[in-house]
Amino acid sequence: MSAHRIQRLLEARNLEEVPADDAEVASIWAAALREWSDASVAGLSVAGAYTHVYQAAFRAATAVVRSAGYRPRGAVGGHHYVTFYAASALGDAELQRSADAMQNIRGGRHTALYGDEEELDEDDLTGARRNATALLDAVHRRIVSTRPSLAKRMAAPPRP
Repeated sequence: MSAHRIQRLLEARNLEEVPADDAEVASIWAAALREWSDASVAGLSVAGAYTHVYQAAFRAATAVVRSAGYRPRGAVGGHHYVTFYAASALGDAELQRSADAMQNIRGGRHTALYGDEEELDEDDLTGARRNATALLDAVHRRIVSTRPSLAKRMAAPPRP
């Protein structure tokens, strides 16, 4: 864990301390798994699947941040950066790597939502899936290790 990163986010008012109960964390995690499942629906465009993969990772990062008792604040769009940055700061080396990797695919989310659909291809989607898979695994391990009361309420992430 990188306490100085969290402290900087708190001081900048990009993060605030707000406790979350188990039901809230479990609900956010369930939403992450739902997005992950939605990303595999047959017939989706690359952009559509990419958006769901990204959202699964974003919700997973939100779950780990909330499980630690923090809530991201910020301007529109900025809370995505803050959420992944905080998730990175809260974890071990694997969670740090996977959350930091998600920062690198945020531009693809913007393209998927607002750009020309032809700008994303299968390789982009494959990379996003690989990064999101690592993040989902790391987040799940982190939450159930720090909040054992959630172990039975949080299904393990599916294997690709």
